[in-house]
Amino acid sequence: MRTTMNVLNKSIYFLVLAIICLLPSCSEDDPFGGKDNYIVSFSLKQGDAEYKAVVSGNVITVNVPEGVSLKGAVPTIKLSENASVYPDPKKITEWDDEILFAVTAYNGTQVKYKYTVERTDIGAEGTIVLETQADVDAFGAKGITAIEGNLVIGRTVGTDSISTLAPLLRIKKIGYSLIIYPTFSGKDLTGLEELEKVGGEIRIDGAKNLEKVNLFSLSSVGSVYIKNTLVGVADMPALTTVSQTLTLDCPLAGINFPKLKKAGGRITFNTASNSNAMMSLISFPALEEVESLYFTYFKNTKKINLPELKKISDMSFIQLTMLSFINTPKLEVSTGTITIPSTSYLSEVSFPNMTEAATIIAASKTLRVLDFPKLKKVTTRLSIQNAMVDGLKDFKALERVEGELHLYDLSLMTTLAIPSTIQYIGRLSIETRTATPLSEINVKGMNIGELKVMANAIKAKKIVGDNIFKGTLTIASNSASYVNGYPSFPTLEGFNELDSLSLDGYVSSMDTVHIRGIKKINKGFRLENNNIYRFSMPDIEEIGNNFYFAALNQGVDATLEFPKLKKIGGSFELSIGSTKTRTLRFSALESVGGGFALSTGYGSDRSLENVLFPALKNIGGAMLIKGYSTTNKNMLLKNLDGFATLEKANSVEITYQSAIESFEGLKKVFSSLSASGWKATNNNYNPTYEDLQAGKWVKP
Repeated sequence: MRTTMNVLNKSIYFLVLAIICLLPSCSEDDPFGGKDNYIVSFSLKQGDAEYKAVVSGNVITVNVPEGVSLKGAVPTIKLSENASVYPDPKKITEWDDEILFAVTAYNGTQVKYKYTVERTDIGAEGTIVLETQADVDAFGAKGITAIEGNLVIGRTVGTDSISTLAPLLRIKKIGYSLIIYPTFSGKDLTGLEELEKVGGEIRIDGAKNLEKVNLFSLSSVGSVYIKNTLVGVADMPALTTVSQTLTLDCPLAGINFPKLKKAGGRITFNTASNSNAMMSLISFPALEEVESLYFTYFKNTKKINLPELKKISDMSFIQLTMLSFINTPKLEVSTGTITIPSTSYLSEVSFPNMTEAATIIAASKTLRVLDFPKLKKVTTRLSIQNAMVDGLKDFKALERVEGELHLYDLSLMTTLAIPSTIQYIGRLSIETRTATPLSEINVKGMNIGELKVMANAIKAKKIVGDNIFKGTLTIASNSASYVNGYPSFPTLEGFNELDSLSLDGYVSSMDTVHIRGIKKINKGFRLENNNIYRFSMPDIEEIGNNFYFAALNQGVDATLEFPKLKKIGGSFELSIGSTKTRTLRFSALESVGGGFALSTGYGSDRSLENVLFPALKNIGGAMLIKGYSTTNKNMLLKNLDGFATLEKANSVEITYQSAIESFEGLKKVFSSLSASGWKATNNNYNPTYEDLQAGKWVKP
């Protein structure tokens, strides 16, 4: 009996243990309580082809070649155990569209999946050349959607052979370039409506019947070059990026680039000078950045609209004779040249947000307003020419012109109008041709690298500057510049010390150049070829670098003298060929840091007779005294006694002096010379080094 009870107890024990062990399984793996709700796999079968999907996260993606329809395809879907899906895939026929599926677990929890189709290209390798319509038709029949190389349509010469590109409708991508040659005779580009990307260039040159460039799906391209005499419309509504250049050399009547944001190179619109291109508006409503814009000979264009443009290099408008408005409200920086054209209708130009520019050239007689309220810096050149404006009064924020500020023939500017905000001007050029010259040019207190006064502007009665002017003063002109007679050199007020003084150009027939008040020039003095009658610099004492004085050929004074000049830090170069001037005198000059070159004239009527440097002791380089040439020698200079105090020079050469008899004035300097440092040739007397050592200073 006890045995029976023991067996029974053990049976009950194991039964309870089994029930306990099964309990967790019921709560986790019981098929009637599961919570899995995912798609294990998915595929579609269309005919003999099966397309297996990629299930990633909650997205089902089927990759199918371009042109293949999935309508009516048969699905195969595998779900997690005891899950269900809605809608039922077996009842769906439109598998080309996106579909949203809901997968529900046995316990009612739900997950949603999005079904989508991605199209893969049907590719063609290498360059495809389609020379005839038959070639176009045959290639189109292949259903190609992507070309890895170039697509070349037509021939460079021959009869028209291709009338339509319609069979190429499926092409979406071209890896390199699309080239259309002249034997394409179509009027538009129908057939390329689906073209989205061209990695290289679109080039159409000489397709003589082409009237419209319609590339509706093109979003990016390397560059575009289209040249023909009929194209009136360029329509690229999806284009956002041009990596390099966009060139349309056509008589355009209209353009459509509503999404173009960036062009890495130049955008050029050009047409023949005799073209009647009817485009009244050039607009790039989304363009933010472009290297440069060049629009030429669009004589009916009235408005240029660039509402989003923020950065550009060059902007040039040539022969846009009807242009009346330029809209660039957001343009901030120009790194090249902005040329504001001369037209009869453009009276006001505004760049309200521009803060920095490299070069701005405004050259129009009709301009009455130049509005640059935020412009602070010009790095290269700001040139205002002929405009009806009073100098820079509308440049109220301008602080620096690091290159040149050029004010040319501004008839409304009666006094020099420079904003008080300006901290530095590299070169201030004031030029007058037909306008009334300023009576006074006052730059006192300004930080200027160079003040350049040109043409009739030198008729100013007075030029006023700081006593210590830390820049260059340049006077430049030519005889054609002058209106109503030749000017004299203006009076200088201030300018006791300055960096450099330069009289450039052909300073023609100035009656008198008396440069008073300047005592010290820290760098150089330069007088170019001239026809000056009278010249003097009575107050100059020191020139820190080179002294260059060219050809005082029209001088009327008997003596040219620099009475107070003591030191020249650089080289000395002077030439005279006047019929009146016979004496050259530097009474106080003690030293020349570099070479010394003196041209003493030629002939019996254009030669110096007396050359006097009574205080000169040191020449840091070679000394050269010469006439004009072998056949045009100085015929009046008989001795060099005016150099009797000279003690040092690296070498001495005397040449082309047909009257010279004595070299006694060079005794002191001769003692510092070696044999190779002495040369006398083509003179009346040509003593050798040994002759002078022997005391033969005077011609026997």
